[in-house]
Amino acid sequence: MKVKYIDRGIGFRVKDTIYLNSALKQHPELHKAILRHEKRHTTGYAWSDVIMDVSNKELKDVKRDYYKFILKNPKSLYNFLPVIKIGKYWAIDLTLVAFYSIILAGGILLWILA
Repeated sequence: MKVKYIDRGIGFRVKDTIYLNSALKQHPELHKAILRHEKRHTTGYAWSDVIMDVSNKELKDVKRDYYKFILKNPKSLYNFLPVIKIGKYWAIDLTLVAFYSIILAGGILLWILA
C-alpha cells in the first residue's frame, strides 16, 4: 500500500493508495491515527467502511486535534465532499453520499408537508 501526500482533504483511500494531507506531517499523533483509519478501509466499497467512518474509533483520542486541523487548514474541507477527483481517479465517499441523500430527502419531505 502506497501513501501519497496532497495539499487538500484530510485522508482517504483510493484502491491501494492512501492520500493524506501533507500538513499532517506536522501533527504526528493525528497523522498516525488517520493513517491507521485509512489502512482499515477495504479496497472497494463495503458497508464495513461506512460503519467504520461513522464510529471513527481511531480518531477518538485525537478529536480535538482533528477539529483544530480542519479549522487551520481550510482545504481539508474537501474531505466533506461526496466525490473528489484525485489524479485520474474519482473517489466516492459512500458515507457522505448516504448522509447528504438523507438530508436532501428530509428537506424535500418537509417542503412537501409544509
